[in-house]
Amino acid sequence: MAASNPRERIGYQLFDSLFGSKGILSTETLAANVTLDETYPGITLFDPGGSARDVTLEAEETSPGKIRLICNTADAAEALSVKNDAGTEIDSVPQNGAGLFICNEGGTAWASAGIFTYTAP
Repeated sequence: MAASNPRERIGYQLFDSLFGSKGILSTETLAANVTLDETYPGITLFDPGGSARDVTLEAEETSPGKIRLICNTADAAEALSVKNDAGTEIDSVPQNGAGLFICNEGGTAWASAGIFTYTAP
């Protein structure tokens, strides 16, 4: 069913970007740095696994309008450095933190929409 007004379209776009057909979320303990791709859902819960890790977002040109929520479930002070595919840090997600990352509609840049406290359920 097509959305008839702009707010509905934005809602559908947000839902598809976060959840799509990949499932709602993934949980993973990292043993190394990770590069996200289309197989990862929009919400990821990462335990850095004892060391700070890099999380590289997929290429901007393949991600226009994409939204990613990255949560750090570390049990110690281990940060996740979120980077673009060129290796430039966009933001750092601390222990018990979550970051919201958005790729612009033109597919030219990822940006951090903010870092906030995350409490595991």
